[in-house]
This record gives sequence, C-alpha cells and structure tokens, in this order.
Amino acid sequence: MIVISPIERRLLLALAAFRLLTHSQMYRLQIAHSSYLRTLTHKLCSFPNPAYPLVGRLKKNRFGCMEHMFFLTGAGALFLGIVPDKKLWPCPPRHRESAYDDYWHRKYCVDFHIALVLALRQSDLAELEHIDRYYLSQAGSKNAAHHSVCAQSRIVFPEGQQFFVPDMNFLLQGKTNSSIRALYTLEMINGRNTKRVLQQVFRHTEAHEQGAFSARYGMQVSAVLLLFSSDQALEAVRRRFFEIRPDANRFAALFYFGTVARINRSVLACWKMAGKDAKQYFHFVTGKAV
Repeated sequence: MIVISPIERRLLLALAAFRLLTHSQMYRLQIAHSSYLRTLTHKLCSFPNPAYPLVGRLKKNRFGCMEHMFFLTGAGALFLGIVPDKKLWPCPPRHRESAYDDYWHRKYCVDFHIALVLALRQSDLAELEHIDRYYLSQAGSKNAAHHSVCAQSRIVFPEGQQFFVPDMNFLLQGKTNSSIRALYTLEMINGRNTKRVLQQVFRHTEAHEQGAFSARYGMQVSAVLLLFSSDQALEAVRRRFFEIRPDANRFAALFYFGTVARINRSVLACWKMAGKDAKQYFHFVTGKAV
C-alpha cells in the first residue's frame, strides 16, 4: 500500500489540475516552502518505483538555464483515482530551437491558468467550470500524425474540414447563478512576428462568424484574450489591428490585449483593447474599464 504525506498529496492534486508545474509555480500555489519543493519532487519522481513514479519530469532543452517542469504520470493519476485519458503532447527534441519556444509557451499558459484560478477564488463573479489546453490530447485520440489534429483545444470550422488550435479555451460559471456561463479563449504570443500573430487573431473572427465555437461548446466566445510576452509586441499588434482588415471595427470589442508581466497582479482586469486609450485597462469578464 502506498502512503504519502498531506503535502505530497497536495502536490499531486495540483499537478492533476494544472498538468505542468515548475517549482516557482508550485510555490505560488503555496504547496510547500521553496526550499522543500526540490526534495519533494526529487522523491516523487522515483516513488514508489523508479520505473513507475507518481511524478514525471520533462527533459530540459539545451537553451539557457530554465526550471524543470513536472507532470503527473499515469501511475500518479491512478493513485489519485483519476482516469489518465488526456495525455501531454511531447516536447520538441531538446537540440531543436523550437524546444526553447515550446517551453516558454507552455509555462506562460500555465502561469495564466494559475493566476486565473487564484483570482477567481478572491472574486464573487465566477468560477472555472472547464478548461481545454493545446498541449493536451483529446480523450481517445491515438496515433495522430500531428498534434494539432487531436489537440484538446482544437476548433473545427463547420464549413469544411479546416480547423485551428487556440492555446486555451475555458468556461466560467457564475458563483451565485450557475445558469450564467461564458466561454473565453486564450492565445499566448511569444514572439514579434506581427503578421503571423494577426493571421491567427483573425482565425478567431472567422470561427466566431461561422459558429465554430458554438458547434463545439454550445455558445459563442465572449472574449479572445491575447497574452503577450512583452509590451512592445502587444503595442505592435494593437496598432496594426485595424490596418489588416478594413472591417476590424465589427469585432474589435471581442479582443483583449495583455502581458505576462501583468497577469500575476490582476489577471481579470489587466487588459487593453484595440482602438481604446493605451493607458486604459479593462476587465475581461465584465468588459468594463477599471
């Protein structure tokens, strides 16, 4: 019989919820003191059997000094009584430069997820009902040639076989009225290729107009959150938003622009909007200026 401490169980439950966590993210979730987290993860990565541990560790790439990412293994899921039906998509090989981008892309998405959960705990507006993430595979999908075909967050266009993969789709439900529900989608933008970013942005407008999100979730998207790794990239996209599409005014209110640096302070109300004052911030749930 496997016996673990309350702190170890807390870590396993956190990994079950967020799927990927670094030591700094574990500390933010108040799982344990930072000095103890290394000891804790080192133990669980070989416990109870080195061949079938409760916790796994993604291999670090060779680009720069970065924290390890940990995940709940199939053995860990079974120990908690969870069916391990949603698999992590493997990281690119460590020697490829794309491994560096992939690491930060996943980490920033998890940072947003953590910030959202912590903010909703303190808010009386809503709670997180459901979340789909790009780095997880849909249940039952096997042997796909490309991850995008089976990504958990994949959105298929009704008019044909085209699809695209947002980084995250999540449903919020009202705390005082559970019948109030809203769908949001997140794009993490870690780069400065403004043209490519805007192409992905306008895939969301096509999906919105064709009812692709409604077909998947039974409702339209209330807001598209564009999360940037830098203020410079954010402002470049925000400035060019109306240059690419002459009809951008029709759906400008759908998009919110934020940065990684701000989400930990106020993830609900740290967003800018296209065509609005650059110094004005908005609450993405209420849509109101703050």
